[in-house]
Amino acid sequence: MSEISYFEAIYQAHQEEMQRDERIVMIGEDISLYTKSGIMDGALEDRIFSTPIAENGFTGMGVSAPLTGLRPVVDLTISSFVYWAMDIYPDLPVACGVMKPTSIFTRCFDKLNRLCLLKADRVIVLGRCMSQLVANKGVPSERLEIINVWSDSKAVVPVDRNRNRYRKRWKLDGAFVVMYSGNIGLGHDVSTLCEAIRILAGREDIRFVLVGEGKRKREVEDFIAKHGLGNVQMHSYQPRTQLDESLSLGDLHLISMKESISGIMVPSKLYGIMAAARPAVFIGHPDSEIAKVLTENHCGYVVRCGDSKALANIIEELAGNRNLCREMGRRARQAMIDHYDCSDACAAWEKLLLHVAAENNRQDLITPT
Repeated sequence: MSEISYFEAIYQAHQEEMQRDERIVMIGEDISLYTKSGIMDGALEDRIFSTPIAENGFTGMGVSAPLTGLRPVVDLTISSFVYWAMDIYPDLPVACGVMKPTSIFTRCFDKLNRLCLLKADRVIVLGRCMSQLVANKGVPSERLEIINVWSDSKAVVPVDRNRNRYRKRWKLDGAFVVMYSGNIGLGHDVSTLCEAIRILAGREDIRFVLVGEGKRKREVEDFIAKHGLGNVQMHSYQPRTQLDESLSLGDLHLISMKESISGIMVPSKLYGIMAAARPAVFIGHPDSEIAKVLTENHCGYVVRCGDSKALANIIEELAGNRNLCREMGRRARQAMIDHYDCSDACAAWEKLLLHVAAENNRQDLITPT
């Protein structure tokens, strides 16, 4: 087997993809030399755009090019590197049982991920639980930043139950609606939820509504069919333009995550729920960021995975005390506006990126235009 340099491997991979897909273009400083030097096929030259030293300009081209159907690859010779850790890989597939912890693929991916984390100028994580996990991988605290996921308090607003079209469409008038909205995936605990639905099957005033898709949806459907449960409805994702009305359908929302995944993943659905002025119950580990946000802002509850009875008790308590439920929802929305609105998150991102640019002396990025 012949050996090639890391640099050659990257551009051979570019070449293979460009030969396979004519929509792929390359944009960057002086990159025409790749075809002239023979690193890449000269026949691709008409899709390799060599630019002046103007990162802002050709990065903008790369961002806008997909709007025309192109698939751009932007070559940045010198750039600051900020790693936004939405989920941690390969930790997530390992925790979900999809990958073996000691397999060669897992070890290779883990080594690559640690390299990226350690090389980044900053690593942005979604919560305190994730911050601890990433710190344990060797990232120093001064390069770790927490910027929570957010919602838009202007785009997602509470919709009064009497005006909510979903209540009429799904025949839920008068019911106390317990809602699960979002992905029903491998990382989510559905067993606790299913058992709580079964426990409350005799409560005609309480109805469960599950909206979403995912790998474990069939498991929920099979449980419902097996036990003949008539107190639950399941629906596919609803249009995003109706998100506020969809989220407002629930008097109480449920969020679940396997405890083994705490820190690896932080569910983002909470912030939309808070924007809709609804309380939530988190089924998962109490050290998770979601658990802490709910308890610190007094807008929800936390139950451990497997404790279906505690979950059922909370649902019954709030179904019997609608004023408490509404007050918790009010606190949720206020906390979202105060701490988790998109304007705050975007301001935090802007401050961070400008600071990183200043550290690296990138005057082209920090000088106003």
